[in-house]
Amino acid sequence: FEMIVDSTFTVSLEVRKEGFLTKVTELLAIPERDIEVPSIKLSTTDDDDPFVPGVSGPPATIVLSALSHSTISVRETGENENATFVFEVRDAEGRPVDANNSTEVRFAFGGHPNGGEFLYPLTAQTNASGQAATTLTSGTVSGVVQVVAEFTRDDGQVIKSKPVNVAIHSGLPDDEHFAVGSVILNMPGNILNVQNSIVALVGDKYGNMVQPGTMVYFTTDGGIVEGSSPTNELGAASVTLVTAPPFPVHPQFGPGFAPVRARTVNEFEQTIEVSTTVLFSLSPQISVTPTSIDVPNGGSQTFFFTVSDVHGNPLVAGTQISVEVEGDDLDVVGDTSITLPDTQFSGVGTTNFQFTLFDTNPDEEIVKPVQVTIKVTGGNGAATATLTGTTRL
Repeated sequence: FEMIVDSTFTVSLEVRKEGFLTKVTELLAIPERDIEVPSIKLSTTDDDDPFVPGVSGPPATIVLSALSHSTISVRETGENENATFVFEVRDAEGRPVDANNSTEVRFAFGGHPNGGEFLYPLTAQTNASGQAATTLTSGTVSGVVQVVAEFTRDDGQVIKSKPVNVAIHSGLPDDEHFAVGSVILNMPGNILNVQNSIVALVGDKYGNMVQPGTMVYFTTDGGIVEGSSPTNELGAASVTLVTAPPFPVHPQFGPGFAPVRARTVNEFEQTIEVSTTVLFSLSPQISVTPTSIDVPNGGSQTFFFTVSDVHGNPLVAGTQISVEVEGDDLDVVGDTSITLPDTQFSGVGTTNFQFTLFDTNPDEEIVKPVQVTIKVTGGNGAATATLTGTTRL
């Protein structure tokens, strides 16, 4: 504040707050000079009185003193389901309140997953050390729980602690919430050390992710795979599969298909297993029907061709297939420029294709040579097939 003076005199500054002793400080006011007010500390006891250990003033603040566990598990997993919170009520000097200044502390949730978790007790009286405790018991849903403690001062003001967070993690693996998949469906089995990610997703019986660190074991009938991986916070365990001997032969799908299995242990100490299938495709080969070109005057000729590996399986994703025509007065339509997707299925658009040659000049009939080249390039390698013949244009 500002005060205009024209002579030097003494100013008395009185500071008051309910629940604390009044403090009076004298300041010297001199014309044309600023007065520096020193820091003033209020207390609940007379400053002239010596400090007495174990004696406190009335309650002023509340803080977390101890937390037994920052993470617990969902109910009925066999893991720890409880966390104990110890809060400490202090006076204005930062001392724990004594028995003469004991107060009731109330406990409540802030945010929580609403899975049946609960606090007990909901109220507690502070002890001679100013402490009051409650215990959180988890429910059936994972998530973050906030616990808040509060008390009411003598003046009626409610004083709250900061929210304390505890994570409820999930339970043990459940076979109905266990799956495994491959990032790449079709790998070039004729090339060594091509890498592919295999990911297992593991949930508990409540449909929550299992606890981070849950181990999953992997095995394969084709190539080699890392043996195990712990789950992360999303319940995912990932390993790397690489192309290597042996070349797989699946009992149902045939040569080139390899089952990759993931295993873990459920709450009943039983091994549970899921599997996915990865295709190991080999070098490309091309076959065409008919094998020669003979386009009639004003007519057309259709060709059917397959691009696959030796077992009839599709080639890897990104494989380029092109049809190039060399000849006069000809047009070509059909599957002349193809990029293969990542697939394990043989058929139209993945292994089976066609194109048609058309005579674009039917007015005269002249026999001319023509050549068609089918080219394949991609992760499995390259291949070329050439057709020759005539057109009567």
